Amino acid sequence: MLSERDRQVLSQIELGLVGADPRFVAGMRAGKPRRPREYRLTWLILLILLGATAFGAVLVSGSVWALIGLLAVGVAALVRFVLRRLDGS
Repeated sequence: MLSERDRQVLSQIELGLVGADPRFVAGMRAGKPRRPREYRLTWLILLILLGATAFGAVLVSGSVWALIGLLAVGVAALVRFVLRRLDGS
């Protein structure tokens, strides 16, 4: 059995999570937890696919514009990585 203080602490943690990641909290309540937002790989997968596509376009066409696109994807990945590190994730 939890003490009153423990219940208060858990309630505060839940309130903080509801604001940060409501879908995670809803999944926990339903008994089907999701990964917390900071562990989801959606952006990583998207950037890898874009990078591979841009790299293929550079190889096939030899176009300067395709090379610029590849560099843009690389910069976007770097910015995403740095922002995640600064956010503490």
